[in-house]
Amino acid sequence: MSSPPAPPQRVKDATKQQRLRQKELVTKLKKEGLSGEQLHDELTAAIVDAKRDDMKVGAARAARAARAHKCERCWHDKSSRCICASVPQVETKLQAKALIVIHYKEWYSAGDDAKLIKMMTPNNADVFVFGMRGEMDRLRKELEIDPQHNVILWPADDALTIDTWKDALPETSSWKQKSSSPQTQPLLRVVVLDGVYQHARHMFKYLKTHLHPDVFPPFVALKPEDISVYHRAQKKYGESDRERCEKKGDEGIRICTVEAYALLLKSLGEDEETTKAMVKAVVTNNEALKGDISVRPESGKASSASSGAAKRRRQKEGERVHGRHFRQLNEANYHRIKSPKPALSSFNVAATIRYIEARSGAERTVTGVNSEPCSLSGSICAERAALANLREDDIKEINSVSIVSDSVKPITPGLLCREYMSSRFSRQVLDPQKFDVVLAGSKGEEVDWDSVIVMKLAELFPAVPVHLRGRRVADLDFDELRGLICKPCLPEFDEELYEKTLAKAKSKINSAQHPSEQYFRLSFAAGIRFSDEECAVARQYVGLEYGTSVDPIAALAVKIEEKLEGECVIKAVIVVDELGVAVAPFAVGRAFLSELGKEATEGCMVFYHAKGKKDGGEGNKFEMKVITLDDLVPGLPEFDVGDLNLNGH
Repeated sequence: MSSPPAPPQRVKDATKQQRLRQKELVTKLKKEGLSGEQLHDELTAAIVDAKRDDMKVGAARAARAARAHKCERCWHDKSSRCICASVPQVETKLQAKALIVIHYKEWYSAGDDAKLIKMMTPNNADVFVFGMRGEMDRLRKELEIDPQHNVILWPADDALTIDTWKDALPETSSWKQKSSSPQTQPLLRVVVLDGVYQHARHMFKYLKTHLHPDVFPPFVALKPEDISVYHRAQKKYGESDRERCEKKGDEGIRICTVEAYALLLKSLGEDEETTKAMVKAVVTNNEALKGDISVRPESGKASSASSGAAKRRRQKEGERVHGRHFRQLNEANYHRIKSPKPALSSFNVAATIRYIEARSGAERTVTGVNSEPCSLSGSICAERAALANLREDDIKEINSVSIVSDSVKPITPGLLCREYMSSRFSRQVLDPQKFDVVLAGSKGEEVDWDSVIVMKLAELFPAVPVHLRGRRVADLDFDELRGLICKPCLPEFDEELYEKTLAKAKSKINSAQHPSEQYFRLSFAAGIRFSDEECAVARQYVGLEYGTSVDPIAALAVKIEEKLEGECVIKAVIVVDELGVAVAPFAVGRAFLSELGKEATEGCMVFYHAKGKKDGGEGNKFEMKVITLDDLVPGLPEFDVGDLNLNGH
């Protein structure tokens, strides 16, 4: 839940206090002997650090509240003026990268336009905040990669034109050859200075002074002919610029950063459709500043289900029905639409986690998308990608996950994600009984609000290992855990299978063949009883990189296949660690067994330890329990190829 916008008077008071603090800082720095450029650099760095902290920390004071309410991509108000969904990403055919040097006073200003370049070409743009510590060093390293193919946009009297800049390039450069294909061009790095003129001039002088002459790029001036669409030009200097140019005849009209970059690309041969889309984004930003970011049909009524008015009605109904989950589902859906298709499945999933910060008490969100390499085992799901972004030292509580995928029907999280969410955090941080799993299908680029369902995490992943939840293996007291194990009293308990599996878990492994075993303190083994009464056991194999380890159930895969071909079925399953604690199979094992099909596993019993009262105790003893495999893996995703939205965006 975002912080409410701060009242104007409180913002003014906070700004006044901020200026007083800056004056005090200047006095302090002067006493430390700083002056001139050193004083300026230290002061601006302190201002930027404070501004960045305001964005991270939450809404304690009025100025912080106003900033915390902004979208981190478009810098507009999150709830009412966000333009992220209205600004499309574009693919440029030219091999060009924008290096946006933004003045610290423009950074996070909704009226700034340079952010649009990063939004539209995220893979071919980088932002450097002038005044932020280390940013100019980062820019210098980027420019040092290929100094011959750098250029800076700057309208100086002695600036080069596009043609003279090309003439100065080495003869071997494909940018100089008209017949060259864009695919063969080296990457052209274009430095664009973003700020009002006096700030841009200061940044230009700074770069010229501090960069080595071999690295400082040649500067190119453009000759725009049309009045800028930028909101400041439209309100103030646009017409006067035109009149001045008509009188003098040799000066270009002032244009904004996005327009300048688009004009440069167009001059170098970029498609006009791409450059027009960039300029159109400036207009969208203008509309957001006026509070009008929606495009309505001329009649004022929706003419079809895909019209803007119809979409807004569906959004409004979704917000009415789904309340607090509405924004998280929309955020997840935005990332689903904007993310490239994964390498193997071409199936996008996005998940937004809602949590509460410990320091500020503010409610925050973080989003992840699924990612796949060109191999089976290295993929990461959206839910784990989102959780991996959390700073665990600043989390008070994790409340929910909202998931939108390319499927028309809502699909549940995979077992790896269910296990991660259920066991990674302590119950105080993430309680599976309270944690909401919000699922939605999609129709093209929209959330299907009629498909939304809400479940609890505890429903999806029962029987979490009793002694491992939210704990480090290195912190376990083995003697204490052994003392908590009660003698099984279940009539259906398979004691022979348990003892054989325990012996396998305790067995020593050849450290020369598997040296990584010594780096994982606890070993596990799995045992399976087949319908012909034969038992099969296998232990885990630990990889130095834990993600490459072999699950004990997976280690039995060949044996299971042989038995199923012989028309046997699986009667019982148990996984035991070397202490004797039985755990339900881990996610890999659960997935493997459940996907064998009901004919192979129907009625299969799974034995595991759970906390329970014993002889009037406190409920901390480990009692043997039994659960069927079907109950162990509830709500598996079920969809056909026809349910997928693979061409939906």
